[in-house]
Amino acid sequence: MVSVVIPCRNDLSLLQKVVDNLCEETDKSEFEIVIVNDGSVDSGGRPMTMHARDFNHTNIKVLNNDSSFGVGYAFDRGCSEARGDIVVIAGADIFPRKGKWLESVKNSVREEEIGCATSIGLKPDNLDIDREGRYVRCGADLLFTVDNDDLPRNSLLRQVRGGYRALFEAKWLPKLHDEPYEIPCILGAFYFTTKAFYEKIHGWDTEKDVRFQGHQGWGSLEPYLSLKARMYGGKCVIYPDFEVGHVFGRLPNGARSNRPDLHWFNRLFMVYTTTEDPLKSELLNYPHTDFALNKAREYIKENFDKVLKIRERNIRESCGLITKK
Repeated sequence: MVSVVIPCRNDLSLLQKVVDNLCEETDKSEFEIVIVNDGSVDSGGRPMTMHARDFNHTNIKVLNNDSSFGVGYAFDRGCSEARGDIVVIAGADIFPRKGKWLESVKNSVREEEIGCATSIGLKPDNLDIDREGRYVRCGADLLFTVDNDDLPRNSLLRQVRGGYRALFEAKWLPKLHDEPYEIPCILGAFYFTTKAFYEKIHGWDTEKDVRFQGHQGWGSLEPYLSLKARMYGGKCVIYPDFEVGHVFGRLPNGARSNRPDLHWFNRLFMVYTTTEDPLKSELLNYPHTDFALNKAREYIKENFDKVLKIRERNIRESCGLITKK
């Protein structure tokens, strides 16, 4: 069986369309959808519980977090409840081709690998994956350090005082050819792997009901999983012919929490838990100090026992921490 795990925060109406698209023209006995409601709230700011009956299908399981713990936490919780031996890690804004995505997943999934579908940019008012002028994106490069020269020319981040300097960001890559090939970083909100490999790399290292354990908040997601796949002897692979529509840049009604301090925490957590000492020191000294980074450093210091636990586990279980190139 295939388990599709989808975290959601607030945008139920779009999620219902996503679920309809996955279920239409597909044998529902061959897959399940596990939805993780990450502390959604209604228009009045009150907690909003989701139910399986909110969807017009029978193969739906809904898990509700009492408050928002973040997308990595939601994926980890959803995968822990998944019954399938294959897990699809999907966004709440993805629209693969109706009736074809399940077969594509089954034909593409490999041991010790995270597969990545090609992303086709969609707009909320135009969900046609074959629309004219469509934008095609095929996975990403993984930049350990990022500055103004790595940003798009029209990026507002170029205006950051003192210049933009960050760690571990994904940068879209163009399509190289039609056959599957290895990429440095998954990107695009539709990934698939065996449940066994997901458990082997420990997902995003979160723990139920524990704050500042593993990936936090929403954002800075894919680099962490891509690094861990590499560390544990696996790889990330793009499947160019497997196309999935993705509503890019969606931020309706606070559907995601773009907290800079949590983004920085995730980056620092990656540095501390996945890199060897010489590279770790170099990366920690790279960014310019600002308020959000200082807050993230406080979170790391206050929760360093959790950070150290994951670093030691990676040293013990993986093929080795990331070294300087």
